[in-house]
Amino acid sequence: MDPMTPAAADDPIDTLAEAPAAAETLGLAATVPPRPGLRGEVLSAAVASRPPGRPVAPAEVISPSEALRRTLLELVALVESLTAGDATRPAIEGWSVAGLLGHLGAIEAYFGAVLGWWPQEGPIEDEYDHLAATLPAVLEAEVMPFDQLRGRWVEQVSRVVARLDSLASREAERVRFHGFDFSVRSLLIVRTFEVWTHTEDLCRAIGRPVLELDTSRLRLMTDAAVAALPIGMLLTGQAHRGRSVRIVLEGDGGGAWVQALELGAAPGEPEVTLVADAVDFCRVAARRMSPAALRCTVLGDAALATAVMHAAAVFAA
Repeated sequence: MDPMTPAAADDPIDTLAEAPAAAETLGLAATVPPRPGLRGEVLSAAVASRPPGRPVAPAEVISPSEALRRTLLELVALVESLTAGDATRPAIEGWSVAGLLGHLGAIEAYFGAVLGWWPQEGPIEDEYDHLAATLPAVLEAEVMPFDQLRGRWVEQVSRVVARLDSLASREAERVRFHGFDFSVRSLLIVRTFEVWTHTEDLCRAIGRPVLELDTSRLRLMTDAAVAALPIGMLLTGQAHRGRSVRIVLEGDGGGAWVQALELGAAPGEPEVTLVADAVDFCRVAARRMSPAALRCTVLGDAALATAVMHAAAVFAA
C-alpha cells in the first residue's frame, strides 16, 4: 500500500485488530446463566423431532448373505496375514488366537450342517452352549501346526462362502441354531455379528486397528440389535410389559427406532430415549463393551434405560 494513501474502511489489518475488543464486548453483554434443566429440554426436543427411520443419505442395500460373505472374506484376509507367533497370542475366553480359529471353524461346520449343506460330523456335546459346543475343536487347534490349522479353516470358510448365494430363496425358512429358532435371514445377520465381533477380537489380540464396517452391513446389524431387545428382556428376566423405548443410534449406519420391550407387542409411547454411537451399541450387543462404558445420553426413566442396555447384549459371540 502507498504510505500516503489512507487505509480503506474494510482494510483486513484494521478489521482483525478490532476483532478481539469487539468480541470481548459482545461476550460480556450477552453472558446470561442458562436456567436449570435447559440442556435436557433442548436434547429432548431435538431427539423428539427426529422420526423413527433411517437418514436420507444413500447407502447400498445388500442382502444378509452378502453381509456375511463380506465379513467372512475380511476375516480370511486377516487370518492369511497372521504368523505362527500371532497364533499363540491370548485372544478371548482364555483361548489363544489359534484356539479362536478352532472355535470359528467348528461354528462354520455346524452352520453348514444346520442349513443341510453337509452332514453333522458326530454328535455335538453341549449343542445349546455356543462356546462349550466348540471346546474340542478349540483344544485341538491350540496344539495343531499353525499352517495346517489356517489351511483347514480357510477351506472350511470357502465351503460356506461358495454356498451363500443359494440362501437367497431360503430367507424365510426356519432353522434351529444352538437351540434357538431363527429365520435363515436372521441367522445370517447373527452370524455376521459373530464374525465381525471375532474379527475385532483378532485385531485386538495381535495389536492391529479394528476394521471399519461399511454402512450397509452396519444398518443390518443395528436393525437386528434393536429388534432383539424384547428377546434380551426375556433372557435377562426383566418384565416390562407394555413399555417401549426410543433408540437413536448416531453415525452412517444408525437411525431412530421406537421399540416395544414386550415380545410380539406393538410399540407405544416411549418412556425413555437412549442416544449412542451405532458401532459401540453393536459392541454392547456383542458383549465386547459393557453398558456402563457406552457413551449414552438417557432421557427419561433411568432404571428402564439400565434394563434395556443389559438386555441389548444378546449377540454374545
